Parts: sequence; C-alpha cells; structure tokens
Amino acid sequence: DTRVRELAGVDLARAGERLTKPVDPERLRVRGGQVSLEEVRKITPSLSEAATLLADTRERVDGIETDYLLPPVRDALDEVGRELSRTEIDARRGAEAAVRLPAILGDDGPRRYLLVVQNNAEARATGGIVLFWGVINANNGDIDVEELEPVRRLNEGIQDCRCDPQVITTEDYLRRYSRHDPTHTWQNTNLSPDFPTVGQVMASLFPQSGGFPIDGIVRTDPYGLAALLRLTGSVEVEPWEVPITADNVVQILLEESYRAFANENQRENFNEAVAQAVVDLASEGDLGQPGRIAEVLGEAARQGHLALYFTRPEEQALARLLDADAGYTPPRNDGILVTTNNAGQNKLDYYLGRRLEYDVALDPSKDGETAMATGHLHVTLQNNVDLEADLPIAVVGPNNPQVEAGENYSITSVYSPLAFKAATANQLPLELSTEPELGRNVFSEFFNVPAKSALDLDFAVEGLVPLGPDHWYRLDLGHQPTVIPDHITVKVTVPPGWRIAETRGLKITGSSTAAVELDLTEPETLRVRLERSADRNLWDRLREGP
Repeated sequence: DTRVRELAGVDLARAGERLTKPVDPERLRVRGGQVSLEEVRKITPSLSEAATLLADTRERVDGIETDYLLPPVRDALDEVGRELSRTEIDARRGAEAAVRLPAILGDDGPRRYLLVVQNNAEARATGGIVLFWGVINANNGDIDVEELEPVRRLNEGIQDCRCDPQVITTEDYLRRYSRHDPTHTWQNTNLSPDFPTVGQVMASLFPQSGGFPIDGIVRTDPYGLAALLRLTGSVEVEPWEVPITADNVVQILLEESYRAFANENQRENFNEAVAQAVVDLASEGDLGQPGRIAEVLGEAARQGHLALYFTRPEEQALARLLDADAGYTPPRNDGILVTTNNAGQNKLDYYLGRRLEYDVALDPSKDGETAMATGHLHVTLQNNVDLEADLPIAVVGPNNPQVEAGENYSITSVYSPLAFKAATANQLPLELSTEPELGRNVFSEFFNVPAKSALDLDFAVEGLVPLGPDHWYRLDLGHQPTVIPDHITVKVTVPPGWRIAETRGLKITGSSTAAVELDLTEPETLRVRLERSADRNLWDRLREGP
C-alpha cells in the first residue's frame, strides 16, 4: 500500500510539474470579457500530457490484484484508485477544454450564442420559464453580451414570419410536447428536462423567431446570476436601495421584486435590468483565474443553474464531459426523476416543496447479474403559500380560468426505466398511461394543489435491472433545479440468501437493507453491491447449488 501511494504521489507530482511550468496564472485571468487564447494554446500540450500520465497511473493501480490483501490495505488501495480517477477526470476535462476553447471563443471566426434567463418561481423541467434572452458575441477571445430582451419578442418574431416553424428535435419531444405548441410559444420550449434536446429546439427555432443561425445556447437563472456575482462582486440597479449581491439576488428576483413592483411592466424592466447588470459586469469586469471560475461556475452547472448547448457535436461532447450540458442519458440500471411544469401562469413554485420516498426490493437471479426490482415511489407536493401574506396576483393568481388563487397547477411527470404497475393520488386510483422519453417510461398528469395543502402520489414500478458480474445495483436520482430542493429518502432491500456488502451514497442499516435521506441539490448516483449470504438456508443451497 505504501509503495502504491508513493508511485501515485510521484506521478501526481510529475503531472503538477508539467502543468505549472508553462502557466502564468495572471495571463490566464479573464478580464474585460477577454480570454488570452495564446496562453490557452501554450498550456494545452501540458494538460494533455498530464491527463495521459494520470490515466496510466490509474490503470496500474486498477491492475493490482486485491483478492488476497487484508481489508485495510484493500480499502486504502481502493481510495487511492478513486482519488486518481477523480484527478484524471479533472485533467481530462481541462485538456479537452483547452483544445476546444479557442474555437468556441471565435479563434477561427466570430461565434454567436443565445443567452436565455429562466425564472424558477414558474417551474419548467429545466428549472424555470424563459423570461429574457440576449446574444453573446465571441471573436478571437473577446466576449460581448448584447442587451437582453423579453421572451415575448421571440414569440412576436414567429408571428411576424408568418411561417409554420419547424424544429430539429427527437420523436419523443414531438410526441410529448407538441400539444403545448412550443414552436409558437418560447415559454414552452423547455418542458423537457433534457437540455441538449431543448437546446436543439431553441437553436433551430431562433432563426425563425426574427433571429439568425447561432452556435449554441447558454442557459442560466437567478442562481446562475448569483454564481457570477460571487466572481464579480455586487451590482447596483435603480431603484433598488441596496446593492444586489450573490447572497440576495435570488430572493430579490424570485420574491421581493413581486412585492415591490405591483406594475408588471415595472417589475419586468427591473428584473431585466438586474440580469443585464450582472452579465455586463461578468463580461466587462475581472472574473479571476480559471481555477476559481471553474469552481464557482462548475458548482452552478452541476446544480442545473447554468447549462451549455453547442450546435457542433465535438463541442457538445465537451459540455457533456464538463457536466455542463444538463442532459439525461438513459439510466444504466434504475433511476428516478420527478418534474413539475407550471400550468397556472403564476409564481407559486417559489413555495412548492417536494418529498420523494423510494423503497425498492431486489430479487437477484441465480448468477446475481440481474435482479427483479419491485419499487414503491411516494411523491408529496406541498404548497406552502400563505394567502394571508398579501401577495400580488402575479404570484398567487388567478391568471388561468382553471385555477383558483393560490393553487399550484402543474404537469407532474414521473420518470422510471421500470414499468408502472399502479398509481394513486391521495389514495384514489389514477388511470395509468405512460409515454417513452429519454430511455424511460414517463407518467404525466395535471394536478391542482391548493394553498397550504399537499398532494400525495404513489406509484408501483417493476422491472428487470442489470447488476453485472460485480453485482452492483445503481440508482440514478435525477434533479430538477427547483427553488426548494427535493427531500429524498431511499431504501434498498435484498431477500434471504443475499446481503448488502458495500454501498456508495447509502448506509448499511442491516444485512439486507441500506438507506439514505438527503436534500437533492444536484443529480446523484447511489450504489449497492450485493453478495451471497453465508447463512443461506438449506432450500436456497439445494435450489441454487454451491
């Protein structure tokens, strides 16, 4: 173990040395909307060499036979391997970013990107409804953001073209969302939780909305603006009396501005001015060195508050590698995703809490490489708005004839790779119909949740999941960027003759159970490794063999 750590440490030191020699951190600072592409090109070979060195080291560590090692040594070796894997991934991301960044920033010709700003208080599956948009120009490392405009301008552009807008997208998207007319209503383009799909729709629709061909999309929301403010410092926007900072911008944009400006136009103009001031400062001020930028914006991207879509496949692959694409690939094993799309034209999702409880029983096959998963998912939608708080109509409504004041009216969708067997709402049976999307089965329905009340949904799911030769069960927890993070409880159970030997993200609560309770602020993956139990009963041994 000591020797392995020494070898890994030497390789890490060598990788660090190769990185630091050609780097002048001050030359890599992002100031005044400028990125030194010359410095990026200078460091690219060293980043690639470091990534290759770390990959070779990880392969050597992974190749060490551990079956006959003592548990403390094996555990330490596993930790070294995980640390090397994380470091290798970071190095690979840095190397690929350095290769692609010059072209993205206009090294081989000007680039234009669409910036969309969402409002999470009126939920959409990607986070919130699109309120504003603007154009980002990139030319030879210089970045400029044009003035933001309200999203209705794009809808007006579609009307002015007097055409039948066509979008490039998937069959799943057309089947599930055409009924909501996203090709004429930009506010409905992001009903799908998969931003690569949504980005493709937006990029193909923008030229038909009075725009022009674009090279990609940058999506953000008030939390993404807060991340930018952590890099730049505060802004002042009239008539707000205090500086707008990373700590207060979310509350100002999603709650306080609705109380301060009863007039809708005044509120829209103020919110637009805040977003404009933040992006202007980010494009004109000093964002600092790349490491700090990556740390702050990387966290916002993992949490879904900042996302990138590129029209060129190799650049979109970079967004995916950086965990900045906000995409949903089909689950490798099992998975849960719950989304709510506001249909009440109000801002009540600021007050919506969601609790998820997933209990899944695994019944492994004889060889342990597959298991029948039988799950029960309980979803609680809690509308916490107080109608006595004198909130404006823009927040509580009614703005839709089907909805009373304070009612949270939404399209609630539940995604699972397993088959839905039964569903209830407040213990009353629901008609069960599902559609495919993103490699999952999706149950969707409109639900009303009155003020200060809750809706309880229950789903029975079942299906065969792969465990592989190592007998690992994997559960992917999808994440919608909501104002109040989802509170999730997961419990995994295995039958007699099997035990839970190891977990990632859960705690073993008994030989046959593992569980976790968490607030979900970003996508998570939970893992459980199954092992045959030494105390299998006689019938199991006779039925299954040694």
